Amino acid sequence: MKKILLSVLALAAFTFSVQSQVICRVTSPASILGNQPFTWVDSWGGTPDFNTVGVWVEDTLAIAEDGTPGNSTTTIVHPLSQEGCSTFTNPGAIAGKIAVVYRGTCAFVLKALNAQAAGAVAIIIINRDPDPIAMGGADPTVTIPVVMVGSGPGQTITNTMGAGVVTAFLGNKIGILANDLTIQQPTTLVSKSSGVLSQLAQNGTDFNFDLGTRIYNFGANAATGITVNAKVYNPSNTVVYDETVTGMSIASTDSVDVFPGAANSLPNFSLSSYPMGEYTLEYTVTSDSTDLSLEDNVMTSNFVVNDKVFTYARLDAATNIPISTSGTRSSTYTSSYSACNFMQHPNASLVGAEGVWFSTSTNRVLNPSVLGDEILISVIKWDDPLDGLASAGSFSSVSYISTGSYTYTDNLQDSMVYAQFDIPVLFTDDDKYLVCAQVLTDSTFMGVDAGVDYTFNQDNYLLPIMVSEVDNAFNQIAYGPETIFSLGVQVFDAATISVDKIDKLIVNAYPNPMNDKLNIRLNAEGVINVVVTDLAGKVVSNTNPTLVNGFTQLNTNDFAPGMYVANITSSNGTSTKVSVVKK
Repeated sequence: MKKILLSVLALAAFTFSVQSQVICRVTSPASILGNQPFTWVDSWGGTPDFNTVGVWVEDTLAIAEDGTPGNSTTTIVHPLSQEGCSTFTNPGAIAGKIAVVYRGTCAFVLKALNAQAAGAVAIIIINRDPDPIAMGGADPTVTIPVVMVGSGPGQTITNTMGAGVVTAFLGNKIGILANDLTIQQPTTLVSKSSGVLSQLAQNGTDFNFDLGTRIYNFGANAATGITVNAKVYNPSNTVVYDETVTGMSIASTDSVDVFPGAANSLPNFSLSSYPMGEYTLEYTVTSDSTDLSLEDNVMTSNFVVNDKVFTYARLDAATNIPISTSGTRSSTYTSSYSACNFMQHPNASLVGAEGVWFSTSTNRVLNPSVLGDEILISVIKWDDPLDGLASAGSFSSVSYISTGSYTYTDNLQDSMVYAQFDIPVLFTDDDKYLVCAQVLTDSTFMGVDAGVDYTFNQDNYLLPIMVSEVDNAFNQIAYGPETIFSLGVQVFDAATISVDKIDKLIVNAYPNPMNDKLNIRLNAEGVINVVVTDLAGKVVSNTNPTLVNGFTQLNTNDFAPGMYVANITSSNGTSTKVSVVKK
């Protein structure tokens, strides 16, 4: 079979986006032929760079065995011997082939080194979760490709291997096939959100979005007579949008955009009304020639019109709960990390927020449980002007208008959970809001959805979607399949609640129990008064800190262990109190 080839294709310069030409494709048997969602290692220092044209491997797959007794209890039941955590006991079956192992408790680097030592030309790791994740680690001595697929495709592959030979192609596919047009999720316009609120989608003015995609020609031949069609199906599976662009040509290793304002464009999508339910957007690209890789000629995405949850992550249409496939965290934070959704709408006053759906997970090796973890939730008003959007621009003018918290009483990692705000929030028209979930431990990951990508939306709208907070600094962050936070904002109709129920001073004090410092967040700004008393009423601290973005920090190093009450008064005279414990 074919092995890794290094820059053997003398192709002209091109402008393809990073990784769009990199695939994981089952090449036989025909029953499971096709491209698979995957991740690959490009940061360990020694693995091949699939972004380089001509770097690929194609060979037979072989299950690794390392002799470990017992079976796993993860999503796919399998022998522990097939996790590749010890020296392979079947090197004769692995040498010259692509090793296949299951994800387990040992490091990805160790699996790769064991496969390499057995003579494998590459390794595929089957995840325990439905979608693949980024693989951390670093070892420049790993020189074979390292790829991960999700549990579903992985199980299909291993089941088929039990009945016969399975081969796969991993790497850069440019020029491999004669005719090969491709459209990719990162370079395709999708709905502005996956969970669309029916209260804010009453007509085509309330809710509409642009359509467009980038078509790549990865084939060795020029492509002519190219047609791009876009359809939208409503919840009854009736086509409510059907538009086509025709007559395009693309040279080999080139691309063309069908994009708003470009020479080739599709009309904006809008309807006079939006019945609640799941809608499907489908792009299809064809040409005069028979495409030899049809799996990437169609791109679909979904959005759900509902009256309960706003989210950018995919939304389960049956439950109105966002989908989470993996997790992410900041590598630099020391005290807090927040995942935030951006919200703004000209008719936002029709709804309010009562809580947040989110998920978390942990590094299972260092911390196998989220039991006892406290997650803070908040709604933040953001007053900085939007005068264009940088992917990593910071901003400072924020104020907390409601908070809440959730403490895990069970190890529900990777599961969506719900937390309610202490005080419900009424939104105002056209104002900018961040709805956030915040973790306080460096072993906890915020849930993300790897099944949707808003990269092209960012380029088109220049509006934030996800925002992160690291150690009290907020930043607009780049988009990608692994940074779509699995946050869902639970809403209510604004007419059902009175203003007097939300006009209160609210506080979050953490960590609680505290050590030598107590962090305080308020839905206020300016100078506040904080009087801390013990349970006998004795004043142990009386300070007047100035809030910055609704935040201040109290030094509690001199406090004796025990319980205290922090009495807080804002500059306008409203007050609240919170009980805290010193370890």
